[in-house]
This record gives sequence, C-alpha cells and structure tokens, in this order.
Amino acid sequence: MSTLPEPSTEALFVLEDQTSPALTSALASARDYAAASRSDATWRAYQHDWQRFASWCAAVGQPALPADASTICAFLAIEADAGLAAATLSRRLAAIRVVHQGNQQISHHDAPAVREVMRGIRNRQKGRPSPKKAPLMDTDLTLLVDTLDVTTLAGARDRALLLIGFAAALRRSELVGIDIEHLTFRPEGLTLTIPFSKTDQAGNGAELAVPAIPLSHYCPVAALKSWLAVAGITEGAVFRRMRRGPRVGQDRLSDSTVAMLIKQCARDAGHENVSMFAGHSLRRGFITTAARNRADVFSIAAQSRHRSLDTVREYVDAETRFDDHPGLAMFQA
Repeated sequence: MSTLPEPSTEALFVLEDQTSPALTSALASARDYAAASRSDATWRAYQHDWQRFASWCAAVGQPALPADASTICAFLAIEADAGLAAATLSRRLAAIRVVHQGNQQISHHDAPAVREVMRGIRNRQKGRPSPKKAPLMDTDLTLLVDTLDVTTLAGARDRALLLIGFAAALRRSELVGIDIEHLTFRPEGLTLTIPFSKTDQAGNGAELAVPAIPLSHYCPVAALKSWLAVAGITEGAVFRRMRRGPRVGQDRLSDSTVAMLIKQCARDAGHENVSMFAGHSLRRGFITTAARNRADVFSIAAQSRHRSLDTVREYVDAETRFDDHPGLAMFQA
C-alpha cells in the first residue's frame, strides 16, 4: 500500500522551475493551507477510501489512477452489493476525486454513468433503516465512569474525556481536538470554543456552555479541572496519550481512542453487546437524555449544533411519542 498515491493536494504545488526561492517558499505555504482545507479525520477517511478503491482496481486488473467511469461504476456496485450505505459511497467518490485532482489527473467521479449508478443505489436503499449506534444515556454513562480507576493518570483523563464529551454533545474529533486555549472557566461552569467542526469546515467557530454540577460526583467541569491539575497541562492538547512511567505525553489522543475507551468501559461495566456503542454514543446520548428530560428542542439544537431542527426533533419525538397519546383512553371498559 505504501506505493499508492495518497489523498492530498501535494502535486498541485510542484514547481517545474524552482529557481525562485521566494516562489518556492510561497508555494510551500500554499501547500500547508491546502492541507488545512479538510480536517485530519477527513484526510484519514479519504486515505482509507482510496486504498480500498485502489486495492479493488488491482484485483480486477484495472488502473486506479487514472480510473475511467466504468471502473468507478463497477466499484460502486460491488460496494453497494456488500451493504455499504450511499453516504459512504459518496465519501468514496470524494476520495477518488481528491486523489485524481491532487495528481493532476482528470476525475470521472461525476461522469453521467456514475451519477446514474449512485441515483440507482440511493433509490434501492430508500426506506432501509440506517444502522445507528446506541446512545449512552446519563445513567448509562455513570456506570461506565465508575469502571475507571481515577487514582491513576489514565483514569483521571478518561473520566474527564467521557463526561466532557457527553456534556458538550461533542463529536469525537471535536473532543480530542480540544486545546487549553479553547477553555474558559467561569463560576457557572465552562465555556468551550469549538474552532471548526464537521458542519463548520469554514471555521466560523462556536461557543458551548458546560454547566458545573457541584453536588454531583459526575460533574464534567470538576473532572476536567482535576485532570488538568494532576497532568500539569497548561497549554496545547487537553487529552493526550500516556507514556511509560506512567507520564503524560505531548501527543494528542486520536478520535478512534474515544470509541475504544467507550467499548472497553462498557465491557467492564458488564454490557453484553459492546459493539452497539461507539464514539458517537456520547453525543447521541446527550441529545436523547435531554429529549427524555423534555428539554426545549431549540436549546438541544444550540448545544448539538445541528444545522436542521428536523434531526433534533427525531430524538424528541422518539422520547415523547407516547405522551398524551390519543389511544390511551381507549378500551378502558
């Protein structure tokens, strides 16, 4: 796999004549900006998608770069037959496009035949329930937190990670992306700045409130303060890898670590099917718990930063559809 081209914009900034140091330096800066056009998580997803496509092309004896429209169509059909969702296939196409454009090759990801195949896949998948990970309700989360040994550095870190991720309704990439400069502690709790996210690639930023719960053993703000104090972190990444010793390292946790931690804690808490939980379970759990507690839909959406209220209403409706149901008074005689 190491010989495969990777999703990047590197080739777009190659000079044919590198006699000008000033231009070379400027293009190096442009390359850095282009790399920042997508999050690290998106680049990793593209890398996985491209490697899957390139490996399939090699197996069937077709070139992956450049790939013609018929090759892409066949790949999409094979993936759809294997049960992949249309949304995942759309991301596969995005990776194919980025690799081709990054290597200055014409991309046929949007050819008429490819569009027709994708349209057919979406039509076939209409009405098919999409698999969703189970939410971690607040009562579920406390059981997971209780499995941690908070007298250790790793335990203190993981406790803060789970509680902050839940209380702020964060995506796992947002959670591990928190830096010290994103935190503002106040008497009421914590203001957390999210500089950019999946739905805010332009980096407009958002500020979230995480209230302190002084009488609770599971106060997210107290857990975060405790972790920062024992870890001695005063700048840079908040949630970091541990080194031997044990000592707190400098490297930021990966977003996949969040999912692995949740699964391990769920296993330790006695859950029989840990595969039902993932990194998204924290965010989903906050929204579901808030809906069950009859929180205002606008307040939930403000915290979760959903662009559509319809998505949030789905959570609220799921938790309230039996309230005042017109059929409750029937068959009473």
